[in-house]
Amino acid sequence: MEELAENSIIHFQNSVLFEIEQISKYAHELSKDFFKKHNIPITPEEFRMLDVLYCNPNSCQRDLAKIILRDRIHTGRLIDSLEKKGMLERHNETKGKRLVKRMTITKKGMDCYVETIEAIQPQFKKLEEKFTLNQIEELRATLQRLKQNISEIVDLKI
Repeated sequence: MEELAENSIIHFQNSVLFEIEQISKYAHELSKDFFKKHNIPITPEEFRMLDVLYCNPNSCQRDLAKIILRDRIHTGRLIDSLEKKGMLERHNETKGKRLVKRMTITKKGMDCYVETIEAIQPQFKKLEEKFTLNQIEELRATLQRLKQNISEIVDLKI
């Protein structure tokens, strides 16, 4: 097997995608620990679902699945769990000839959402102290462009 010159290849661990995977793992563990430490009655993923619903009121399961990049089965499980906890309600609507179930956040869900947002704010502040507002905005814009470029290549089955 022919050896490759070190300068001729980019190792995956030196790639942007590897860095993003590492950050994702750290962020996942950080959020799990945070939710456990603060006795938040929902999971980080359920909180993200409430946040998406807050920003996209009366969404249906298909819309939510597209936003959170999960299949409809996984999205349905999250919705079921939040509904059992009294955090959201489903409402039937007809769209054309089709039945569509829309979700809305309940008062209990909104209270939990607001309390969680308030608890998370100091964590965000700690991270923001390490960067200028301009750096954070540049990073967000760069990540959005990267996400868009990757989404044009990847065919997610949602």
